[in-house]
Amino acid sequence: MEAKAGQTVTSDMLKSARRVQVILKPLRQTEAIVVHGGSAAQSRDEVKIVPWSMIGKMEWA
Repeated sequence: MEAKAGQTVTSDMLKSARRVQVILKPLRQTEAIVVHGGSAAQSRDEVKIVPWSMIGKMEWA
């Protein structure tokens, strides 16, 4: 998981999460998540983008 203060999600915000996911993928199942300061949840390029206000409602494995 990576947390970003910005409200607008950019491709730069997703780079680190994708990089970690690629490294760990051969070892275990992973889910890349970026938490941001905005209000909309979405998915891009296999990365889940979640607003900070929703992290308490997520199911964590």
